[in-house]
Amino acid sequence: MINKTIYNLLIFISKFLPLGYHGVIHKFCTYLLSEVLSYRKKVIIDNLQLAFPQWDGAHRTKIMKGYYHQLSAYVLETLVLFSKDARWFNHKMNYVLPEKMKLQLESKSVIVMGSHQGHWEWAAVLFPLFTGINAHAVYKPLSNKALDVLVKKSR
Repeated sequence: MINKTIYNLLIFISKFLPLGYHGVIHKFCTYLLSEVLSYRKKVIIDNLQLAFPQWDGAHRTKIMKGYYHQLSAYVLETLVLFSKDARWFNHKMNYVLPEKMKLQLESKSVIVMGSHQGHWEWAAVLFPLFTGINAHAVYKPLSNKALDVLVKKSR
């Protein structure tokens, strides 16, 4: 289990990495998760065999590689979220028509749902910053307590 010191070290390092290097880091992170650490590899293989018995091994391997690619993107996105300040995000993100969105949301109760795609974590955490509207999230605690503390702190 990775501990809080390692997380903090990764966050510290990511503060100094220009966003342009994230492509190379993304490839390295994907390789590290899939080939070196074999993170949850048996669980992934078992689940794919159970859910898609008709697929051959090559197809399941392709899907598994896609999973690791997506997971490493999420890891890097989360590191950036932990390591940058609001000013940095102000230059990287743009909510379209925040005033109109704010007027709509203030007049009604709204449930906004999103998927784990396209910097969703950034959008969810920064929503109050851009709109001035409080947001609440449904949250399931993570089994890794050190990461759980960091994730709660970011939200």
